[in-house]
Amino acid sequence: ETKGQTERHSSGWERKTTRQRVTVETVRVCVLSVCYFALTRGRNQRNRRNDRNMAAAGGPGGLAGLPPLDHGKGTDQDEQVFEITDFTTATPWERFVAEIERTLRQWGLQAGGDGTQPRAGAEGKQGAEQTVSLTLLGRRYEFTLFRNPTSDLSAAPTAALAQGAISKQMERVLLEGWEEDVPPPVMMHMISTALDFQPKAHNLQQWYGLPAFMVIKPAESRYSNKVSASEAKILLSALSVAVGAVGCNLPVFSQVNEEHRNMYAGYAASSGTCTHFDMVKLPSVPSAYRHLSGIMQLFKSKLGPVADRVRVSITARFTYTLRNWFDDWLPGSTTTGRQQTDNPMLSCGHTSDPVRCLHLAATWPHFREDAVLDNAVYSELSPLTAPTWSLRAEWHEPPPMGQLAARLARFAAVFECQKSTQAVLGGAAFVDDMVEDPQELTGRDALSRLTSATALPVGRQLGSQLGSALGTMVESTVKRTVATVRSAEKLPSDDKLDRVLQHMFVDVEQDTETASQQHNPEMTRVKGAPRGGLIELLAQRLLEFHHEGGLLAVAKLWEQFVLEIRWHWTKLQPIPRLPDEEAPELRCCLLHQKLQMILCCIHRQSQRNALKKQARTATTEGHAAAKQPTSRRRSSTDFQSANDSSDDEFYLAPETDEAAQESNAALKEMVASNPEMMFGADGPVGVQGTSLELRLLETGEPLNIPVTQEPGPLTEDLIERQQQLLTAMGTSDEAAENRARLQSSTLRSDIAAFKAANPGCVLADFVRWHSPRDWITVADEPAGGHLSERMQQDGLWSELWQDTKPCPVVHQRSLFDCTAEAERALAYLESLTPAALVWQIFPSLLNASYTSLTSQSPSVAPCVARTLEGLLNSAEGWGMSFAEDAARSKAIIGEFAAAEVALSRFRSLDHKLGSGQQALVNTLVADGEALVLEEDHRTAVHHLFVDQGQDFPDPDGREFVFRTVCPHPVRTSAPVAHRMYAMLSEHSFRIAGAFSRDTKFR
Repeated sequence: ETKGQTERHSSGWERKTTRQRVTVETVRVCVLSVCYFALTRGRNQRNRRNDRNMAAAGGPGGLAGLPPLDHGKGTDQDEQVFEITDFTTATPWERFVAEIERTLRQWGLQAGGDGTQPRAGAEGKQGAEQTVSLTLLGRRYEFTLFRNPTSDLSAAPTAALAQGAISKQMERVLLEGWEEDVPPPVMMHMISTALDFQPKAHNLQQWYGLPAFMVIKPAESRYSNKVSASEAKILLSALSVAVGAVGCNLPVFSQVNEEHRNMYAGYAASSGTCTHFDMVKLPSVPSAYRHLSGIMQLFKSKLGPVADRVRVSITARFTYTLRNWFDDWLPGSTTTGRQQTDNPMLSCGHTSDPVRCLHLAATWPHFREDAVLDNAVYSELSPLTAPTWSLRAEWHEPPPMGQLAARLARFAAVFECQKSTQAVLGGAAFVDDMVEDPQELTGRDALSRLTSATALPVGRQLGSQLGSALGTMVESTVKRTVATVRSAEKLPSDDKLDRVLQHMFVDVEQDTETASQQHNPEMTRVKGAPRGGLIELLAQRLLEFHHEGGLLAVAKLWEQFVLEIRWHWTKLQPIPRLPDEEAPELRCCLLHQKLQMILCCIHRQSQRNALKKQARTATTEGHAAAKQPTSRRRSSTDFQSANDSSDDEFYLAPETDEAAQESNAALKEMVASNPEMMFGADGPVGVQGTSLELRLLETGEPLNIPVTQEPGPLTEDLIERQQQLLTAMGTSDEAAENRARLQSSTLRSDIAAFKAANPGCVLADFVRWHSPRDWITVADEPAGGHLSERMQQDGLWSELWQDTKPCPVVHQRSLFDCTAEAERALAYLESLTPAALVWQIFPSLLNASYTSLTSQSPSVAPCVARTLEGLLNSAEGWGMSFAEDAARSKAIIGEFAAAEVALSRFRSLDHKLGSGQQALVNTLVADGEALVLEEDHRTAVHHLFVDQGQDFPDPDGREFVFRTVCPHPVRTSAPVAHRMYAMLSEHSFRIAGAFSRDTKFR
């Protein structure tokens, strides 16, 4: 606005305010007058009515004889004055000032507080910004305190080298003029260089060097947030009055014009001085101020008559921007966003350059005005002569999600799927289409075949027999189902499925060496699966199939995977890529435990079949061997010759209860008629070895260690089911006895085997071998000791010892039903929904993703390593609750996204700056800005910004900060600080001046 417009607005505002005050005073006087006359008239009427009532009450002994009351003007009652206290004299502006004062006291800024060190107990003292809402004449404003102590701000790279030289020189001049008093804190901050060109600081902090200040601006409005010059003056006057009333030394600012223009007007007063903060912004640089010499003249013109003798200190920064790279951001990269079928390495990083541009700032921290020449003819401010270089990277914001994080995010969306695998496939599932022999089909498979693609001829046959209408309906229904399932757009091809399954189950030896060379820390405290195993490979393949074909492809691969597991069980072929352990690992996910259970069933069933074949041969040769002079019919090797490499034992035992009862009955009859059948004609049977220390108490023979059955392995769901069953039995003595009997199957089998291996043994012999802690050794006793008190009181062991007949394990019923447990595990795999499947394999997928990130991250990139520090811990506790894990999956994927962003940024900058600059690159990625101190770093940056044989281009921006300390407004005034910031660019020219004056001596 022009000066005339400003004056007209100001005069109009003053006339409007005067009219409002006149109107309020007139109304107030009229209201008071009306109230006074109304009250006086009502009092007189009431007095006359009371007199009439008293006169009417006359009579004997009454008040009729009394003289009437005199209500004339001469009485004391009439002389009383009616007074009204008026509290409505405060104007809106005064209430606005009072609200500001109350806010300043709440912030602890009274009595000389400057805001850099909040007072104890002050509200909001822990925050860097505090904001309240104020209202003046119906318009809402936001009043904000920016309180950033200088010690908490990281010093700018350019200021750290020059702060001592400039601050001490100007501080000495400033203190010499204030011999008795202390200079205002505002002026000490104005001559400081701590916040010069600080990118993380507020604009006002950079322009004026103020660590703490207050700003008022309009609140968000649907119409306009513009503040006119006259309105800004009214706001500044209110702030100045409030700050002076509470004794605060902080400068105050008011927004001017629109918010996006970053225009402010400010004021600060303290200790007989005042400082005005003014600002101007133009769309282009005037010709007179395009160089340092012209701006210097502008600064000195504001200093008054002492400008000729003033020494000005200058800080300058020239900024050069590089946006065009003219080459691939990552040449030679294999990160194309697609995975190879035979090598499921998860691709990481971004396909586009994450670096938007690079800014090189050449800074001259401080120099005298006569030390450097810069005008329209010649300039000595060359970036090659700048003492300090700082490089700043500007990224694309918001950063795009990397390939790995994007795939994980889409894959995690399966958590929300409520469908089963059969529902996703749209028909039959887990039916092997490759089975040709009808006798190999189970009842479930045969029933499922009716809904598969092979049911089309059946539909036609039904149509010929039951009618064309029914046949057409069945055929069309099956066609629609098959068309949904066999969609070429989503289902993977059969060739790809074959290649993937062959890689997972056949090509195992090829990947053994590669997997063994990977060494990365694995996730702990999560229910995942072992590194490099079948589950981790399945997780990678499912991620790949989901990326290409969605949920339907995931369901199809899972179906084929389960069918492959069933084939291994049917053919008794070991499942590859699983640890060869007997019991399932309860620390892993339930899916891995079920696969281990099936593998255990395969091993035991294979050994059982081999043992059956061996038993048939041994039975034929046993009679001939019995005629020879030998002490034993069977040795320990007879029970382990089926599979010497395995520690598991499988025995000739019936699988069903009916067969077991018949076998036990027949066995008891044979034992009763021929006891030597169990013990052998010449000695014990079922002996694994002989103890070198223990002997039988009755016979003195060495104690034989029997061959026993190992208890069946359990998964966590079976363990939980058993615990629930035992808990439901109650807490009575009978329930405790029943629980003990249910858990004594292994003990009963061991007793039978021990009796068969040790004829003539007693319970004490069994206790000494089976539970040595329950045998108390006493040298004075004939047996050398006695049973413990617990064993003597426990009747279960004695009862089982008496009821159990000698029987070697070869004739015992197996404690572990391989067929039932394998089918139960396969049924669990088939019942898994896609959501539950992804939930269980997700830790393995995160582990593989972490391996991919660490393998592709250079060892000299600590900036990437810092982003990976909390990545593994973020997945801690996964596998306990599906709902909680699904909710926090987004946060975990966010950690991967941040790691990918850091990795891509490091790759891009490392390629641009060349080899050997990793230290500079790490600082850029971590902080966004880095000092270029080393000579080789400056050389690399110079080659990046300048082509061969050329010089630096013209700077995109030039910034200057002018400082001085001199008397103002006259020569006899006290020395005060002055500061001016100037920014020159192609499309902008900004001047921000802070000029002080002494208000005591003019």
